[in-house]
Amino acid sequence: MLIFNEEGIQRALGEKLCLKNICVPNLTMYATTEREYEADFVYFNHNKDFLTEVEIKTNIEDFRNDFKKHRFHDDKHVKYLYYAFSNFQYNLFKDEIEEKCKSVGAGVIVVSRTTTARMKKTSSYLVTYKKKAKARIGYTPLTDMDKLKIMRIGCMKWVK
Repeated sequence: MLIFNEEGIQRALGEKLCLKNICVPNLTMYATTEREYEADFVYFNHNKDFLTEVEIKTNIEDFRNDFKKHRFHDDKHVKYLYYAFSNFQYNLFKDEIEEKCKSVGAGVIVVSRTTTARMKKTSSYLVTYKKKAKARIGYTPLTDMDKLKIMRIGCMKWVK
């Protein structure tokens, strides 16, 4: 069954991206001068040297509150930031979402349900990139050691 909570959207993103990327849910992002924060979902291609962070929002109040935080998705390795929403939430608040995301250079991902075989009533996720994120200037490239650490954590996160 498809559920549009944080875990359901993480699974949808993982299914969409896992063949070409290393995907990790709920990764704690550390900094030497700031408090850590938790990224809902990050991914990177093993041939690239940057992270893409996806902040998952299951309601509009959570999205609005995100812009009031002291620390705003600013890990040094993140080159692209996206916000992910269910299709329902996105359609209800499309203008507000796009305006706020544009103001910080974030992209928008929408997750919806699609019936792939009506006779069998099977469903799957459709992940759509509605708006591309702007590349952040001055990000720090991932080293091979950084990638290994993230992959190790990812293995522990997906397997319970």
